[in-house]
Amino acid sequence: ESRTLTNFVFTAIIMFSVTADKFYIAALGLLDILTLSAKLQGVIQAVVVPIEDLIQVFVLMLFVSYIFTAYGMYYFGQYYNVYANDGRYTLTHFTNRTSWEGNDEADAMILPWNGLNACPSLIICFFQTVDVGLRTGDIVGEAMDLITYKDGLTYADRIFYGLCFYLVVGVVLFDIITGVILDQFSILREIGGNRESFRQH
Repeated sequence: ESRTLTNFVFTAIIMFSVTADKFYIAALGLLDILTLSAKLQGVIQAVVVPIEDLIQVFVLMLFVSYIFTAYGMYYFGQYYNVYANDGRYTLTHFTNRTSWEGNDEADAMILPWNGLNACPSLIICFFQTVDVGLRTGDIVGEAMDLITYKDGLTYADRIFYGLCFYLVVGVVLFDIITGVILDQFSILREIGGNRESFRQH
């Protein structure tokens, strides 16, 4: 009965994607493999069962990211950047070329300016931190301007700030998430082994 219901759901999804002319929805039909493999179901359960713990750790990551954002904007606000396109344009010149008449012509093109702007507010800086910081674990190299040793103490402060973010968020908190999933996977695997041993005896 459960298998029949699952087949009906996936068939309905594919039929809807065809009738609505939205081909990308049909890709969801590939998830049917989860109903065919018991091992894959065990892997998914290792994430679903401890979902409350994972959510709590993720919320903690957001709080820690906000704390780093607040300190980073206060001490390094002028270096905290986000990509922006504010409608400005720039004239870009390319290498000169020679026309068929023998005259040198300079290729030029007016392109939209896609540059970096300083964070206008704390919330924008926070979104930037969550975007690049949680994905890469490196907030200094991804969300801030490049500075060198010639900038004095700011250079050393940035190194310390970046290392703290990487160690706390990129190492500790992400390892906690990995540990929660691995522990649950081990528990489920042990339960499955006990059931198999009980059936054999």
